[in-house]
Amino acid sequence: MAMREPLLYLADIRDAALAIAEFTEGMAYEEFVTDDRTASAVIRKFEVIGEASRQIPGTIRQRYPEMPWQEMIDLQERYIRTYYEIDLTQVWGRIVNQVPGLLHRRPGHSQQGGGGAVRGGDGANLLLAAPREIPGAMAR
Repeated sequence: MAMREPLLYLADIRDAALAIAEFTEGMAYEEFVTDDRTASAVIRKFEVIGEASRQIPGTIRQRYPEMPWQEMIDLQERYIRTYYEIDLTQVWGRIVNQVPGLLHRRPGHSQQGGGGAVRGGDGANLLLAAPREIPGAMAR
């Protein structure tokens, strides 16, 4: 298997988080828990986020400890290994409370405030930063 640049894994995380936001835009909790297609797509994107996080080199993960690397990895493991126990209420909570923070998290700063739009962010966002701004992202 060919090795990918860490920047590509960061892009995978960003793209999956944006897809989750898009899939659930304007959706209420009651709609989500009864819509198997959307719930399945969201869970798959969380799996992608976890696997991509696992592939990020330790040097990058250590440089950005405010990113919930291990939590994202553990979630992917849980969704794959215990798929029969997935609680859609917990999945919804991650959509509402964690996806926006993941997309707007600033390296070197703790996440402050709550809610807000999922889309957007600024140049300091790890997942939206240019490759040169992320030491070690262009080479293993």
